[in-house]
Amino acid sequence: RNKSSTYIELTFTDQPSAARLDLFISAHVSDISRSRAARLIRSGLITVNGQQTRPNRRPRIGDKICIEIPSEPKRIQSDHSPVDILLE
Repeated sequence: RNKSSTYIELTFTDQPSAARLDLFISAHVSDISRSRAARLIRSGLITVNGQQTRPNRRPRIGDKICIEIPSEPKRIQSDHSPVDILLE
């Protein structure tokens, strides 16, 4: 487990889902789009019952869905300071 990641656990308690796993996750976790959910599933960061799976899997009653959301790398922002040219 990466300490800078966010972890979410969901237990599927509804009727067997007609929705794919990536669609189910994007509908229940506001920070994750369907395409990002699919990428996380393919990279093994979303598991069902402790097992890696595919984005098109349909959740079943009792499934435990574990989601690891890696923290986004910090972006370097320029302060637009003038640059001294020492040699041209």
